[in-house]
Amino acid sequence: MHFMSIEVAAQKFLFPPSEPELTELDEVLNAMKKKTGAPSQPKTKAPFSHNHLHDLESLWWVAVWVVFYNDFPTSGNRPSLTIQDTKDQIKQAQKLFPPVSDSATRLLGFQRPSEFRDICEQLPPEKGHLYDILDVLRRVLIRNYKAIEANLPLPINPQDTDDTIYDHFTNLFSGVKTSSDDLVLDFIPEIYAKLLKSKRPRSESTNDPGVDPKTLKM
Repeated sequence: MHFMSIEVAAQKFLFPPSEPELTELDEVLNAMKKKTGAPSQPKTKAPFSHNHLHDLESLWWVAVWVVFYNDFPTSGNRPSLTIQDTKDQIKQAQKLFPPVSDSATRLLGFQRPSEFRDICEQLPPEKGHLYDILDVLRRVLIRNYKAIEANLPLPINPQDTDDTIYDHFTNLFSGVKTSSDDLVLDFIPEIYAKLLKSKRPRSESTNDPGVDPKTLKM
């Protein structure tokens, strides 16, 4: 569920063209038609169907999860993470990957530029180049969603997408892989659990009001 595209999760198209603005005269005429019972044109609705953008978006969600839920120690001089550091990072990650199924938060995080950037800004700045890459791919996906859904309620045409979208994903992912070959991923919930365990005396209760790593199973 965490990696499912937001349209597949909602089972409907989420990037239709904006409705044209009504003039005051249009509003009056529409109101008169409703009062007089004049027949209105039946609204057609294109049936929801899966397309290749949904698969690319799922790949995007996997990349976001890896970046948000892992620490990338690159230098021995870097200060060790504290319990508060790990709790803060998990809290931000759970806005996009809630422990309980909640497609609304994922939808907002994907659709709204400010929402995604705000979450990224609360995370460690050394991952900034990765956040930028993820945001570029998010915007490319949205641009292509809007392109193929521009004629709704008529059936969509997946061929209306920009063929370079595959190049965007391939080039950016390849670049990240090349620059990250020497990195070791440290799963942040595991770091949190170890820090929590080392902090507590043996006689102390193991119940913690913070984040429970068990809730982070995917």
